[in-house]
Amino acid sequence: MRRGESGGIPLPTSISAAARLRKVLKLSAVAGALLIVIYMVFPKVFTGDYADLTLESITATPEGKVTLRVAWVASSGTPVYIQLFKDRKYAGGTRSAASSVFPRRATHGMSVVSFDLNPERAAAAGRFEDSLLFRRLLVHAGQTHHLYGDQVLKLFDFKAADGARYTGFVRVNASLSAI
Repeated sequence: MRRGESGGIPLPTSISAAARLRKVLKLSAVAGALLIVIYMVFPKVFTGDYADLTLESITATPEGKVTLRVAWVASSGTPVYIQLFKDRKYAGGTRSAASSVFPRRATHGMSVVSFDLNPERAAAAGRFEDSLLFRRLLVHAGQTHHLYGDQVLKLFDFKAADGARYTGFVRVNASLSAI
């Protein structure tokens, strides 16, 4: 300590180690509490946009019309798209997004989409699921997939006999463009 210019009042020249530790602990506690509040209110700051998809069932008619049921869990407010394209032009699909109430948490949902794996109307011998045309489907019932951001899960991608290209996929935060 040194004496102040105005007299005999001692002025501190350094902070004691214990006082410095208390100050660091207080700042750490405030920062930790702030991070917890941010996580509770805005969890996507830490997780980003994501969706966990489970292909619950796939059914097909003898003519090649396929119906796909997808269960999903997505970060709050994150849309889950199933998009279908013919020759890079949007041909249909679904968009599912649900927001949970405060605090924002992951949401659960189900999407059902139907599409044609047999636009040529080729005859399938026996069950369609056993035919070569059914192999155009790139996913199987029971599979689970984790998608972040603009990642895609291709459902099918093939060229028909007339040269038209058919694609279908699932994505989160989708723009309307074919892959």
